[in-house]
Amino acid sequence: MKIVKTGEITRIFSDDLKTFDKIPVGNYKVCFHPMMGFYLEDADSFKINEKPYGKHPQKIAKVVSLYNNIERSVGVILSGKKGMGKSMFARLLSASFAETHEMPTIIVTEAYQGIVEFIESIKQECIVMFDEFEKVFDNSEKKEHQDKLLSLFDGVSQTKRLYVVTVNEIRRVNQYMINRPGRFHYHLQFNYPSAEEIELYLKDKLKPEYHNQITLVQRFSNRFDLNYDSLRAIAFELNLGYSFLETMEDLNISSTENESVRYDVTIHHSNGLVVTTEESINLMSALTRIGYHTSGDFASVMFSPLEVEIIDKEVFTAYSENVDFDVRYDNDNEVLTDESEITVDKIVFKKRVVGGAQYGKEFRDLV
Repeated sequence: MKIVKTGEITRIFSDDLKTFDKIPVGNYKVCFHPMMGFYLEDADSFKINEKPYGKHPQKIAKVVSLYNNIERSVGVILSGKKGMGKSMFARLLSASFAETHEMPTIIVTEAYQGIVEFIESIKQECIVMFDEFEKVFDNSEKKEHQDKLLSLFDGVSQTKRLYVVTVNEIRRVNQYMINRPGRFHYHLQFNYPSAEEIELYLKDKLKPEYHNQITLVQRFSNRFDLNYDSLRAIAFELNLGYSFLETMEDLNISSTENESVRYDVTIHHSNGLVVTTEESINLMSALTRIGYHTSGDFASVMFSPLEVEIIDKEVFTAYSENVDFDVRYDNDNEVLTDESEITVDKIVFKKRVVGGAQYGKEFRDLV
């Protein structure tokens, strides 16, 4: 039996009661109960089981240096879409301060009334982490919460702290938190991994016999943004022996293409003939066929959109050396399959915003 007296109140606890002068190093979630008030509950340890990619180590070093060279509380905003690495960065940051500064991490996941006063009652240096800040402290429904937190973030408290805020939609964050380095010195933005980062990641994750698929993933990423969650799923499928085309055909990664978006398609033939047409293309399909007219003949070409070379997200090109074109000509309903017939060297696709009379326009033969 352990006896604890606070003021005029005496409480009896079991023998496993422990008392500390400071919160031990670790991770804690803020909780609230109407009968108990605020308390801290042990949270999962931030064990990093994956190798960090991108500029995580350099950015963490900047935050540590900032904290070491300033006397008051400071804040860091981590923004970006889900799956970009914000959570991993936050875990790495927490682990770094736990090791070098013996600082615990206090995680806020609910917009409790009185949360500011509770945080102010913690009289020791610590990381206070607000995960998915704009979702928890919704600026439209609970505006008073974000406004009240500004006083906490001002850094005037007698206790020095590091505030870390993760944000998915930065537009939903109070305007007085943005462009205010006095409150949040750094705003670290997490973007989609570059082609070089994708290559580094997949070389680590893929079995060597599947490294030949990396180029296809990089090409695809130039057209559709891939976060690390997507890359993890792609690597898993490729390691099972599925091709990239099979993987993208079935994987739960959606195209953001709008049905009203069409393409100006320019087909370059081996004899110098150039034909331009208009086509709606499913860029997530393993195979697609385009039909067009060439001086009275009807032709069609079949290829895989997933294998094309990318110029940018508005223009992309399929080259014959990279993509196999299955070309057919139909003259008077006779399909010509002779390989000596005209072939296709490349096809250039340019995205167009279709509206008004342009929508549904028939194929054009500009030859």
